[in-house]
Amino acid sequence: MCQHISLKVVRQDDDVKVYSLLNEDSHTAIHKKRNIRDNDLENQVSVEVVPVNDLTDCSNWELIFDTPKPKWWNELCEAKVRKEVKKLHSKYWNAKTKTYTFKGDLTLDNLKSIPKGVTIKSGGKINLSGLTYIGERVTLNASNGRLELDNLRSLPEGVTLKSSQRIAANFLTSISKGVTIESNRAIFINSLTSIAKGVTLKAKHIHFSQFTSIPKGVKVKALYVYIKGDLLLL
Repeated sequence: MCQHISLKVVRQDDDVKVYSLLNEDSHTAIHKKRNIRDNDLENQVSVEVVPVNDLTDCSNWELIFDTPKPKWWNELCEAKVRKEVKKLHSKYWNAKTKTYTFKGDLTLDNLKSIPKGVTIKSGGKINLSGLTYIGERVTLNASNGRLELDNLRSLPEGVTLKSSQRIAANFLTSISKGVTIESNRAIFINSLTSIAKGVTLKAKHIHFSQFTSIPKGVKVKALYVYIKGDLLLL
């Protein structure tokens, strides 16, 4: 699976060229649309530059090679890669509104934390399966795909999660007040044991199997709610 941000680096004599596509993380798409030759693979390498601790500052993002790092890789290669990433990042990140916008599928499964007040918008799915911390008033919006939050344990005040498909947060144990979770399909929060009054849950199907009834003060709008040992039709 290609991760954010994906690049193709091609050696040309003593120089290198770095190829990318705006709002596209597929190496295959980059290879095709940038007309990169197929008969010179020893002088090409696919690179992913991924955020781990901070999505808002790309200067320390990690480089991941799809194949072993080529012998010709040097400081010039990395400098050009960093320059290209900085250019792409400036298109996605709006520091004034604290919004990160990517029009395709957004794979951020190495990212560990999101600071308070940040909004992440994707034109496809958002994979944040490695996320362990999320700040207050964060908004995550996967407008045409699922939202994966498989390692997150708690949601602080004011967080908003939206997805056109499923929202998977099965290790989530607590949700604070003012949180809104909306999905056009299903919400999976099967490890949840604590949920504050005033939380809003909206989906066709909601799965929270640790509860025997819908908690008081929680606003639920759904066709089906799966609770411990039972199915509720609303």
